[in-house]
Amino acid sequence: VVRSDPHRGLSVMVHHCRNLPHLDGNPPDPYVKLYLLPHIIEKRKTRVARRTCNPTYNEQFVYKIPPVTDRVSHQNNGIRVTVHSHDIMKENAFLGALYLAWNDITDNSPCWYKLGPIRPKGMESVGNFL
Repeated sequence: VVRSDPHRGLSVMVHHCRNLPHLDGNPPDPYVKLYLLPHIIEKRKTRVARRTCNPTYNEQFVYKIPPVTDRVSHQNNGIRVTVHSHDIMKENAFLGALYLAWNDITDNSPCWYKLGPIRPKGMESVGNFL
């Protein structure tokens, strides 16, 4: 859920991921990273959920941004969401990503977004994000 309030800023609620892929035959240890774009000034991340393809987070993140009426001047802005699997022995594995442009951000009820690769476009989704 993404909500914008002129007094509190941009509020992003990360509820769940579902259908994340197994890694080497085992469920991942997923966490979600959020980046406010175009300049990654502050990245935020959820806690790590252990050994699950369907994690629940229910974590809220608030960014200080100009009011909604200023969105036109921020037409290249948005939020990049990436999902990774935590691994203490090697590099964290990338599981999927999505980009929400200002025009896609609404004050509606929660909805699922398809995760896909960071690069090449047109590939199938790898899971879902709420």
